[in-house]
Amino acid sequence: MVYLYTASQSQAVDTAASQQIPVPGFELMRRAARYAFDTLLERWPDARSINVWCGKGNNAGDAYLLAQLGHELGLQVRTLAVRDPGELSGDAKRAYLHACEAGVSVEPWVAGDVVPSADVQVDGLLGTGISGPPRAEISAAISEVNAQNGAILSIDLPSGVDGSTGTVPGEAVQAQVVTTFITHKVGSFTGPGLDYCADLCFSDLGVDASAYLRPDVETVNFHQCRSLLAEPGVNAYKHQQGHLVMCGGDLNMPGAIALAARAGLRCGAGMVTCVTHPENRTVIVGQTPEIMVCDVAQLKTRQADVFVLGPGLGRGSWSQSLYESVEQYSAHANTPVVLDADGLHWLAQKGAWRGGPLTITPHVAEAAQLLDGDVPSVQADRVAAARALAKRFGCHGVIKGAGSVVFSAESAEVRICQDGNPGMATAGMGDVLSGMVAAMLGQSARERQSQPGGAQSMDRLCLSVCLHSAAADFALAKIPPLSLMASDVIDAVPGLLQELRD
Repeated sequence: MVYLYTASQSQAVDTAASQQIPVPGFELMRRAARYAFDTLLERWPDARSINVWCGKGNNAGDAYLLAQLGHELGLQVRTLAVRDPGELSGDAKRAYLHACEAGVSVEPWVAGDVVPSADVQVDGLLGTGISGPPRAEISAAISEVNAQNGAILSIDLPSGVDGSTGTVPGEAVQAQVVTTFITHKVGSFTGPGLDYCADLCFSDLGVDASAYLRPDVETVNFHQCRSLLAEPGVNAYKHQQGHLVMCGGDLNMPGAIALAARAGLRCGAGMVTCVTHPENRTVIVGQTPEIMVCDVAQLKTRQADVFVLGPGLGRGSWSQSLYESVEQYSAHANTPVVLDADGLHWLAQKGAWRGGPLTITPHVAEAAQLLDGDVPSVQADRVAAARALAKRFGCHGVIKGAGSVVFSAESAEVRICQDGNPGMATAGMGDVLSGMVAAMLGQSARERQSQPGGAQSMDRLCLSVCLHSAAADFALAKIPPLSLMASDVIDAVPGLLQELRD
């Protein structure tokens, strides 16, 4: 588990840490510079020249001290001051003076200056607390860093990435390695920021645990929550494993509901019934004969542990009728509902949910529709958007995408999935997730009946999100990302689970 901090939370921890060390902030700065420099030497042992780019905050102080370490080792060091060192203050100014006294030559840089190439570019332009697009001179420097032929190491965060949200409002450094200190930042783990933090290296710089506050955002991964997976006992029977009722698949749209149903079965559901358009029956049963099918008129006769509503649902009168029927039946029996795809469209249209316990699985565009906003506003702060969805609809859920954000109306906690890969950006992947979520929630519902106090919905949701992404990662052993399909993820589940058993 990794706790994730916003910029302001990180600054509070830094302040608490500096009060514990005899030479407060400057000692932390020295340690940060040493860790970043050691990482540089480890990753690029043949490097003989480095360009060190410096702004004006504490991030620049780290960079000036790193330049000093390179100079003392005999590397060819070019130290470029993008902001006037006269603007420096506090520990950053002390670091600059310390480097100059050690013989580091600092030269000013302005846009248009030609900079000789080097083996490694060191990015010390912007720190954690910066928000909004970089100023013109910093933006120009970022462009120059990215254009240089050589590796790039960023100190704490790639300059231009918002540490609190992961948004990238302007130019940002495309780092190969990022060395981050004391706290992990939210912006390194979700949203656009992930594209700029390819290889993240962390050091707590020796800060004592007592300096840390506990934030309400943390990471989660499959190996962390796999203990919730339990194989059927010797006396297990299908009803004990949960009955999923999948509702969707309008005329000529059988694929989505078929994927969701098959994923549910593959992840341990005892029975799966598809409530779908009559013309879809042959296709669905032909693909997976273990699936039962019925039409809307038979819905009331199906005793469900969990409903899935939305894959291939459509937006016509048939779709609306099915949506309203599931809402009504789930409310009467207090049955959990997983709402996805066009089910989320109908939720946005109606503005409120009146059924049983709700879990939603929107992608960014669907989340924006549910919040009466737009995609950029959701991407600008995915954690805030998740909390807004939980509050508005009183639900659990996940905002899908790079660094999927799992949330709960019952808890202030937000968890960010560390599993997954770019190959998952393809049709049907969300349908597979909805089936997996339903399978895990169905088993949880049965657990609560027999063992009160068992695994809660938030934990089960995290498990299903991470299993989905981990299975996609497992599939890459045989399938390149460009060729990954949603059905490949379902097919990868047995191999992943067998690997755990072995």
